Amino acid sequence: MNIKKASMRDIAHKLNISVVSVSKAINNQSGVSDDLRQKILDEAFRIGYISLRREPSALSKKLAYVTSKRFAFEGEVFFTQIFYYLNELCNAKEIALSLFTVNKDDEGKLGIPAVINAGNFDGVFVGGEISELYVHSLQNLDLPVVCIDFYKSDVDVDYIIMDNFYASYSATMYLIKSGHSRIGYVRNPISDASYLDRFFGCQKALFQQKLEFRPDWRLISTDSLELPAEMPTAFVCDNDTIAISLMKVLSKNNYAVPEDVSVIGFDDIETSKNQKPPLTTVEISRSLFAEKAFERMMNRISDRSAPFQRVLLDTKLIVRESVKNISK
Repeated sequence: MNIKKASMRDIAHKLNISVVSVSKAINNQSGVSDDLRQKILDEAFRIGYISLRREPSALSKKLAYVTSKRFAFEGEVFFTQIFYYLNELCNAKEIALSLFTVNKDDEGKLGIPAVINAGNFDGVFVGGEISELYVHSLQNLDLPVVCIDFYKSDVDVDYIIMDNFYASYSATMYLIKSGHSRIGYVRNPISDASYLDRFFGCQKALFQQKLEFRPDWRLISTDSLELPAEMPTAFVCDNDTIAISLMKVLSKNNYAVPEDVSVIGFDDIETSKNQKPPLTTVEISRSLFAEKAFERMMNRISDRSAPFQRVLLDTKLIVRESVKNISK
C-alpha cells in the first residue's frame, strides 16, 4: 500500500494560502504574520509534514531558491510551482530548501540575502530572469548556481531552459499550416531572454515561409493595448496571461476568437483551459524543470570542476479551440 507523504501544497490548500507563505513560515523567514505562521505550523504538525523532516541541523544539505518578487507575488505562478516541485524532491532526499524573494531595489543594489551571503547554503537555484550582475554576485559566493528558465551568455553557471525558440517556431508553423498568412505577435514589455527567443522563433517561421511581418502587428502588452487598424488573422503571444488579456481586448472590439482572430499562448497555466474559447498554448512541464534543475545541482555539488551545462527541455503544443483552421 502506497502512503502519500504530506506536502507544503496540502497545507496551503487546507489554509487557502500560497505555497510561498507555507515555505516562509516553516523555514522561519520574514513575510508571514505571527498568527498565520502559527496556523501553518499547527497544520504542518497535524498532518505530519514536519515530523517527516529531520531538524535542519541534521539535514544533509541546504539549498536556496531565489526568485524575483514579480515572479512570486505579482500574478505569476510558474516559478512558485517549480519551487513546489523542487521542494518535494528536496524533502525526499532530506535536503532543506529555503525560498528567498528579491525586489527591484535588492536586484539593482546586488543585495544577496544575508543568510546566503554568510555561506549557510550548499547551492542556489535562481528561478526566472534576474540581472546578469546579480547572477555574477551569486557566482562570486563560490556556490553552485543553477538558473531556471533563463540564461546569461557571459556567466558560467548551469542553466535549465525550455527550447523557447523552437517552441515558438513550431507554434507559428501550426498557424501557417492552419491557413494563416497574416500573423502578429504580442510581446511582454519585459525583454527577458526566454521572451526574446519566442519572438525570434516566430520571426524565423514567417521568414522561412516568405510571409510578411508588419511592424504594426508587433504589439507590446499593456493595460491600454491598442489593436492595429488592419488586423492579422492570428496572434502568437509571449505567454498565456498576455494571450488571455488579448482575447478580452479583441472581444471588447467586437472580434470573435477564433472566428475572426486566432490566438496562441505559452505556459499552459491553469486558467488557459477555462477560457471561452479554451486557449491553444505551449505546455511547459514545471515538474520536469524541477527534476532537471535538482539533478544538475546534485551533479554540480558532487563535481565542481565539471563543464557547465545548458540543458534544453522540450515542449508540447496543446491544441484547444482558440485557433481556427482557415485553409479548409
